[in-house]
Amino acid sequence: MRVAITQPRVTAGGLGLLALGCTVVVVATMFLTNPTSVGPFTVTGWFLLLFVGASPWFALALYGAALSRGSEEFKHRRELSTAVRRGLLLGGWVTALLALSSLGQLGLRDVLLSGLLLALVELYARGRQR
Repeated sequence: MRVAITQPRVTAGGLGLLALGCTVVVVATMFLTNPTSVGPFTVTGWFLLLFVGASPWFALALYGAALSRGSEEFKHRRELSTAVRRGLLLGGWVTALLALSSLGQLGLRDVLLSGLLLALVELYARGRQR
């Protein structure tokens, strides 16, 4: 008996639904709650939801930019996986900066060093991809 193991597929439509759903929840919680009235677990959950919601928006924007450059048909899947990786990096970076800002701990040095780390991770991932 053979068991077929399939790779999970990420589609642009799935990313769009995830982004839209998380954005609705994040915006609703911004207007319906107050960070001082909820506990730290809820605030942490809000930042995680922001990360999960922001990453697909970045990924979809990067994927759209890649498709507008005239990518060939067989490269679409690779372009989407690259866009998802970069979207996760950018979403995590923006979320981390917002979290540091909300704690009053964000400085120019933090932005520059985390941006440098982001660039190093992307360069490493590109090098491994080739």
